[in-house]
Amino acid sequence: MASQLRVDSIESSVGSSVGIGTTGGTVTINGSVNISGGSVANVALTPSSLSINGNAYPSAGPLSNRNLIINGAMQVAQRGTSSTGQTTTGYKAVDRFATGIANAGTWTITQSTDAPAGFSNSIKYDCTTSNASLDSTSELWITQRIEAQNLQHLNYGTADAQDCTFSFYFKTNKTGVYTVEIFQADSDRTVGFELNVTQTGWQKYSFVIPGDTAGTINNDTGIGLWCFIWMATGTSKTSGTFTNGTWAANATTNRLSSNTVNFADSTDNECFITGVQLEVGTVATPFEHRSYGQELALCQRYYKQILALQGRQNQSFFISNYGNTSAVNIIEAGLYDMRASVNTSLGPTGNTGNVQYYSYGGTWTSSTLTASTIGLYPHQQVYLYATADGDGRGKLMRRSGASDPDIYVEIDAEL
Repeated sequence: MASQLRVDSIESSVGSSVGIGTTGGTVTINGSVNISGGSVANVALTPSSLSINGNAYPSAGPLSNRNLIINGAMQVAQRGTSSTGQTTTGYKAVDRFATGIANAGTWTITQSTDAPAGFSNSIKYDCTTSNASLDSTSELWITQRIEAQNLQHLNYGTADAQDCTFSFYFKTNKTGVYTVEIFQADSDRTVGFELNVTQTGWQKYSFVIPGDTAGTINNDTGIGLWCFIWMATGTSKTSGTFTNGTWAANATTNRLSSNTVNFADSTDNECFITGVQLEVGTVATPFEHRSYGQELALCQRYYKQILALQGRQNQSFFISNYGNTSAVNIIEAGLYDMRASVNTSLGPTGNTGNVQYYSYGGTWTSSTLTASTIGLYPHQQVYLYATADGDGRGKLMRRSGASDPDIYVEIDAEL
């Protein structure tokens, strides 16, 4: 049996320091150590986690630029802060978070100011038309698709595959089991976890994602990982054997827990999500806040807007000649900062781009403004054009109505 020495205190009688242990030896302390009015120097900690002032610190990776999620605090909402009557999949309200809806009710999705301490915004889901009887293919989810080349340090497919932690804040008036799923696009592999919500206030949840030694994340600009929170699903994804924390080849019936709630079953249902973080290591550290400018710049690699014309009648602008039948105006040259070749459209949704051009005979003639691109990525140019008369000259253009909305160009390279 090892010898033991139990004392209430150890003090130096002659100097300012006390040494415990020998060079190269190990001192094991079972319990806590309180240091008052002093400091600790040359301390090496070997446990799997470190906590200071109640905050966990990373068990792997850097102290900064840890969060692989963009816009996790739901600050940026370039498309608008509210999206009503939603029944289909797409990007709604806040940037970089896509919503999937299929036969699972009708939703209002907003950037909300209801948020936990330390946050200003969340994304809110509010059920406006319920579906209490889901069919086999019904689904309701939120996800962020992470660009593959940003995940190379995870070393998937090797013996050095890194464990990660996925965490977020969640608030809902519908308790029960939701499903968290991480899905690999390149290798078609999945791992899922039950998210057990037992109370209705803001709560932080975290899940350790094991490194996948059999996985693949290509070094390209495609999708590397999907980070899902599932709020409703049909039996097509729950009738098999749930992965429950272990990576497996994708089999649709095994993807989600059969205990997953039907969040679409009542128009009373609402939930809020913010503080989404994915980081290397097995500890959910404090959320890494970035400035609004940083988050906006990161979001604009995938989607951005350019205001082309404000919605005021008789506000005029000049478009140069292009051939004999169109007038054009280059508004963005060289999309080097975008993820990939872009798609363009006029916004807001439903905007017809109605304008009038001035004919040199002295009359204003109606036309329609359209956005398009020319050239190959990354040297694409975004331009506006409108059909005009064939006199071969540039045109003065204006909005055609006092109530016309602003026209902006949407430049989209989303995953």
